[in-house]
Amino acid sequence: MKVENKLSPNAKQMAGFLLGDTKTTIHMVNLLKFKDKAE
Repeated sequence: MKVENKLSPNAKQMAGFLLGDTKTTIHMVNLLKFKDKAE
């Protein structure tokens, strides 16, 4: 399984987020819900 940490985006990722399509839905995940599985 590939896990990517997006809690600390780099400058390029942040610029892409800020300049992205404002009509696109943003999906968020409650990380606390999956804490037990991750440990």
